[in-house]
Amino acid sequence: METERETSYRHLKKRIGGFLQGQREESLEELLRAAFVFQFTWNRPYQNFCRARGVPDPAAIHQLAEIPAVPTEAFKLPDFPLRCFPEKACPIVFRTSGTTQEERGQHWFPDTELYALSIRQGWETLVGLDLPVACLCPAPSQAADSSLSHMMGQLAAADAFFLDPERGFDRAGLVEASQGPLLLMSTAIGFLRFCQEEGRLPLPPGSVLLETGGYKGLRETLSKEALYQRLSDHFEVSSDDILNEYSMTELSSQFYSRGLGRVHFGPAWVRAEVIDPATGQAVAAGEGGLLRIFDLANLASVSAIQTQDLAIRGEREDEFFLIGRDPQALPRGCSRGADALWARP
Repeated sequence: METERETSYRHLKKRIGGFLQGQREESLEELLRAAFVFQFTWNRPYQNFCRARGVPDPAAIHQLAEIPAVPTEAFKLPDFPLRCFPEKACPIVFRTSGTTQEERGQHWFPDTELYALSIRQGWETLVGLDLPVACLCPAPSQAADSSLSHMMGQLAAADAFFLDPERGFDRAGLVEASQGPLLLMSTAIGFLRFCQEEGRLPLPPGSVLLETGGYKGLRETLSKEALYQRLSDHFEVSSDDILNEYSMTELSSQFYSRGLGRVHFGPAWVRAEVIDPATGQAVAAGEGGLLRIFDLANLASVSAIQTQDLAIRGEREDEFFLIGRDPQALPRGCSRGADALWARP
């Protein structure tokens, strides 16, 4: 027999799935509030966190900005996993990259229906490129716990991955796949390593690159301008034909920008705020701070995520100029916020 939690999840997932597909009978705020009620009820570590932040129950919330946002570091607490279902009911887990010396963040899922829908619908509505996709990263079958491989696997065919963890880049396979315009995806570090290890590979006119950022594990860190110049020279594509995808393991949705000096924008089911780290309040257009993201597709974990990424708010509330990661800058309360997950009501 279906439990109360399962029934609530099924109904709410259907409502959110409809919103992702363009059915807007309910507003984003209404659905984020409903998701918060579900998460407060069934995600005990998050409930404890909320109470430690002065939110005793969902009725205390009068506007979205009051919903406590969990710092991304909290996903690295193995004893207090941020999930709404027990481990046995969450067969899918994506993990952040990391070394053997550090705890890796974990994002648990009972299923990937909303996650996959968010990826495909977000790509279709925000980017909409009708090009064959090739990937310089391991296939999902070779990196089952990689949210990045999973994301690319939603957009690319199974035989469109040209980096094997053991054998390295498959240049010959990529050349064969490059008989016409294509979309080539990789992390920034993946692209840089391809440039270092492989000769120039001019792509057919009309081709586009998509880089997902990330320099972890690489001694060299380039500015975005220098990275795009290197990629432009190596693949013979204009910097205006290079996309950046911004997301993270702790999210289920993606933001995109194209070229240099342009805003990132997300789909209708996310809300991105740039907050003042001293006050926790949203800043005005043109001001800088830390990104806080509400992701409706994060139904089975936590929708409100406090990142450690610096950004400048754009003219529109849902757009931002990404600056980069600031690991030292935590919003007030977040340093004690992780500890609050241990608290017992």
